[in-house]
Amino acid sequence: MKVLEITSYPPPRAGWGVRVSYLKQEIEAAGGVCDVLNIGQSKELTGHDFVPCFGALDYVVKVFRFRLKGYVIHAHMNADWVKGLMLALIACTISILTCKRPIVTLHAGAKQVYFPADRAGKFYPLLRYIFTVCRYVICNSDGVRDGVATFAIDPAKVKPIPAFSVQYLQYQDAEPAAATKQAIGGRKPVIACYAFFRKIFFIEDAVSALAGVKRTHPDAVLVFLGGTDPENEEAAIYKEACLAHTRELGVEDSVVYAGDLDHDEFLSLLSRADIYLRTPIRDGVSSSVLESLSLKIPVVASENRTRPKGVVTYRNHDIADMVAKINQVLAHPDEIDKVPLPYIEDTVATEIAVIRAAYHDR
Repeated sequence: MKVLEITSYPPPRAGWGVRVSYLKQEIEAAGGVCDVLNIGQSKELTGHDFVPCFGALDYVVKVFRFRLKGYVIHAHMNADWVKGLMLALIACTISILTCKRPIVTLHAGAKQVYFPADRAGKFYPLLRYIFTVCRYVICNSDGVRDGVATFAIDPAKVKPIPAFSVQYLQYQDAEPAAATKQAIGGRKPVIACYAFFRKIFFIEDAVSALAGVKRTHPDAVLVFLGGTDPENEEAAIYKEACLAHTRELGVEDSVVYAGDLDHDEFLSLLSRADIYLRTPIRDGVSSSVLESLSLKIPVVASENRTRPKGVVTYRNHDIADMVAKINQVLAHPDEIDKVPLPYIEDTVATEIAVIRAAYHDR
């Protein structure tokens, strides 16, 4: 089996890139071939296990080249990012022109900017075309599958496979970096939050909530796990706004940026937290939420109607509600022991089986 994954790819260790890294490892361990065409921000790095993509023409040439070598195309996208939709459109068209139906994975939750059909607007024909020409559409949940069906797509070709898998929980404990350890000091409680400087992570809200929590827990510290280097000019402007907001609230000494961590470092630091705060609203279940619950770390997250059992949710942008829910969880730390551990399957193996079926389909 030969597979071309078209996706963003670590570094940074974010979102579906991590999932694809596990797919690649397992496919190659089974004797298959898996190449990654990296369309993410790390594409210009050298010495990594991916094929870089430099512009539109390079993209087209490389997708054609891999198809002519017999690779099945597996494109990753969501319905929030127009450029990603266009890249998936091109990949699917090339695949069809070379007589092979591709696979697409639609990431994120049941409500996205242009998804389901009643939100798609002018992008309805584009999304319906992509879903139609694919051999399979992979998504994260039954709710997303139902959303795909609103584009007049047969639900039987849509495969809901949870993004979280047993591989996410395999790690070796690692001490936090010296700078992070010093910044946290002996302060408690430690609130961990996975975020990058993108507006979808609502960093200002998390910082505002910290200021509120510190009224009852003056030693509280908020630790952001994720890359701190802005990806573009918009992200750079957002970063400056977030830092200014932190200074205005006078909590800069209680906000720690741990940076983009590898898997062992991330889970090790998460396991030392007293609470995990999840801020996005279009993220579906979220792997980091399941990681936290599996580590018996209480979770407070934005309500998006897909959070697993045991997660305490707050209304998005409602700072008072965020503070109340964080304080509620901190006041009853033993409640996490009553939450059953999430049942985690080897969903990577399930997804590989779907890819294999598409590869052998004639």
